[in-house]
Amino acid sequence: KALKPMKADPERLARGRGKAAAATPEQLRQMAAAVPDSLTGLRDHALWLLAFAVAGRSAEVSALRGDGIVHVSQGLEVRVPSVKGRPARDVVVGYGKSPDTCPVRAWLTWCSAAGIVTGPAFVPIDRWGNIGDHALSPAACREIIARNAERAGVAVRLTGHSMRAGFITTSRVAGKREEKIRAQSGHADNSPVFWGYIRDADKWTDAASEDIGL
Repeated sequence: KALKPMKADPERLARGRGKAAAATPEQLRQMAAAVPDSLTGLRDHALWLLAFAVAGRSAEVSALRGDGIVHVSQGLEVRVPSVKGRPARDVVVGYGKSPDTCPVRAWLTWCSAAGIVTGPAFVPIDRWGNIGDHALSPAACREIIARNAERAGVAVRLTGHSMRAGFITTSRVAGKREEKIRAQSGHADNSPVFWGYIRDADKWTDAASEDIGL
């Protein structure tokens, strides 16, 4: 029974078998350098950086609302909506050191350009630059991430889940506490997926083969 939600999860089906590659800050910088100078580019840039910063599933990124993202002096306070029966969560997103990979600046630039105040945070844009009034689907969010990574020449295939995995591993390598990371991502205490990401991040920390006299 426990496997049924996994099999039915569109995000898992979209990325295929196995874990998604975890996005890295270096890859995000690579993507930012290749983003088009257009309204669509502003949206895409904000979408993947916020997806990373809130450790969001594609369905959660799709469900984000403009009035659920509040700018404060320290950064953003974000309400990640409930999707597929999972509880909503409130997370904070701090300013990044680099303007190119700062999710706060990217969001403020996009919502100012598009006039996002209430309603969906990320919406379709047609070829003439007209902005839609409905939310991008989870599949569209995944496609935006994959398309921009491919355009930038990222060596691995990035999916929507790559942003979520990348946040967890990057935060852990930076020394963030497990409970803080888990609160951001919304994983359960006993989630094997979460602890798998933590093990990946920790594998070179005090490695058993280091400094043993070889």
